[in-house]
Amino acid sequence: MFNDRIAVSLGAGAYYYYDTQSIGGNSADIHGTAPIFSFTATGYLSDRLFYRIIVNRISPSGDVKTTTAAVGVGYWFGLDRRPIGKEPDREGAVEAKYVTEPQLTAFGGQSVVNTFLSQKAMAGAVEYRQDVLPHIDGTASFIYEGDSDIARRSGVAVQLWPVNTFLDESTSVGFGLGPYFYIDQRHLQNTGQTGNVGFKNPAAIAPLASLTIARKLSDHWITRVVWDRVISNYNRDSDIFLIGLGYYWR
Repeated sequence: MFNDRIAVSLGAGAYYYYDTQSIGGNSADIHGTAPIFSFTATGYLSDRLFYRIIVNRISPSGDVKTTTAAVGVGYWFGLDRRPIGKEPDREGAVEAKYVTEPQLTAFGGQSVVNTFLSQKAMAGAVEYRQDVLPHIDGTASFIYEGDSDIARRSGVAVQLWPVNTFLDESTSVGFGLGPYFYIDQRHLQNTGQTGNVGFKNPAAIAPLASLTIARKLSDHWITRVVWDRVISNYNRDSDIFLIGLGYYWR
């Protein structure tokens, strides 16, 4: 740290990536991990407004190595807090532990399969959500990804979500991760049975990673936006963009 207005940091870690490549005339979703090295410089324009410069170096083994640089402006939404200074908690204020009430939400939106053609379809979901621990939600969801001509997938997902509020107690953000149990009606697999050769649509499991932001509209109604990423093992990764209206009770 140079002073109380500019801070710099260096970091290193593991980077999990998705790369849509052309192989044999088809699209392939290549997954992998690579070392990542980062440099960050943050300058504070005021107690809440800041700018940030980030440089990342990603070095996968046997693949393309990249260096990216980005500049952004941000705003600190902490409740009764300042991101700089000798007293980060103004007047000793302590942020309350956030607990999510039981919620039932219906969603509509669109899915996009990660190929060079980016096939799209109408999608929908129903989600039940409630707290497991303070700042940790659990969800059970039914997801329908629609029919994009190359995939017609639907199933049930179970996820855990670290969550927190910003602006006020009515707006929350979170990140979810868990298994997605699905059937793809367009993914046929040979049964391999001697004398009875046939095909079936096997049930399978894929990791599901998600981001969400929600806003309470009244004492019982809430609106929520979700971005799901399905990580397949047969070149059918997809992004699902959903917006929904939900009911919650205390």
